[in-house]
Amino acid sequence: MSAKSDKQRIIALQKALRLAKAALGKIAPYYRDASVEEALYEIEKLDWNSKPDLVQDQAARAHR
Repeated sequence: MSAKSDKQRIIALQKALRLAKAALGKIAPYYRDASVEEALYEIEKLDWNSKPDLVQDQAARAHR
């Protein structure tokens, strides 16, 4: 592998990690007692093409 492709892969992984942290940060208040697997399942169900405030609303509705 070239250094350029390694750097691109690292940048892509860093972006994915930031997205995952942001997603967990939005959903965590609603799932304090839930397992990690349950929280990740709920994250997968969210519509990430919608606006961020709508995603948070969806998370709140999913918890009810």
